[in-house]
Amino acid sequence: MDQAELAERIGKSASYLSRIEAGRVTPSLDVAGATADALDTDRQALQRLALAAQIVRLAASHLDLVELRTALRYLSAEGSPLAAGVDPDEFGT
Repeated sequence: MDQAELAERIGKSASYLSRIEAGRVTPSLDVAGATADALDTDRQALQRLALAAQIVRLAASHLDLVELRTALRYLSAEGSPLAAGVDPDEFGT
């Protein structure tokens, strides 16, 4: 599947997907989930990656390594809010 087809399947533009690939945009959890569904892959795994990217961007903007370490603990298989069934929308988009 090419980028244009994936973009159409998830309801986003190919240029938006290109910005995600280039690291200029962090995808929302909804976009990560829709992408996983379109690619027939693990939804929670892709959402965890998106959540990690959001956390890293937020932490980098505040340069607080203690908060970053704490937040990243939530991404472990056992500690992940997504693995625990928490609504991803609680973590922003």
